[in-house]
Amino acid sequence: MRAFIKGEGGLQGRSKAVRRNLVAALGLVVVGVIGWSPASAADTTDTIEEVRNHVSCYPFGLDKIGAGDHAAGMAIWNKCYAPDFKFRVEVPGRTVTCPGDGCPFPKDMDPISMRAAFAESEYRSYKFIRTSHHLTNITVNPTSEDEADVKAYVQSWHQRNDDFTFLAASDWDIHVAKRDGKWMIVSEDFKVTLAGLLVPPGPTPDVDWTVASKK
Repeated sequence: MRAFIKGEGGLQGRSKAVRRNLVAALGLVVVGVIGWSPASAADTTDTIEEVRNHVSCYPFGLDKIGAGDHAAGMAIWNKCYAPDFKFRVEVPGRTVTCPGDGCPFPKDMDPISMRAAFAESEYRSYKFIRTSHHLTNITVNPTSEDEADVKAYVQSWHQRNDDFTFLAASDWDIHVAKRDGKWMIVSEDFKVTLAGLLVPPGPTPDVDWTVASKK
């Protein structure tokens, strides 16, 4: 009887074996969780930094367009936006959604060219000759390994040909995704929330800033 209790094949031996297996299983779970968390956090950090670095293509390309260098701006934006990019832009007196039935540009125009054409039409209306756009408060929310939502503010300066400067603050909400291993902006929602005029000494220009974009 004593040998049976102490033996590996006895009840006591079986109890010890069960405890060893349970501890081993729990150890694997703990190691798995501990091993996964830092890797996941590191991956998320890398994704956020990659996306933040990529979205700067928006102001860099836009300011080339604002200075009248369409080719240079498009060279940047063609690496910035996805070919099936969609956008909604709301500025004083005008809201445009493209592509789509209400889009004012030709249906055979690609979406990136539409976005550039919209910017250029606004600049012509206001007689801007150069611009300076800045992304602030950039918040990246990865939604998967290959996609993320981005919220940011856009602070922008627009100089006219008479030295008046138009200032604007805007909301910029975009969705990015990896295409062929590279981050691309696939959708954009841009809305001007605040605008004003920096006036140099002298007479104020005869411009209705609320409706000039309709001209």
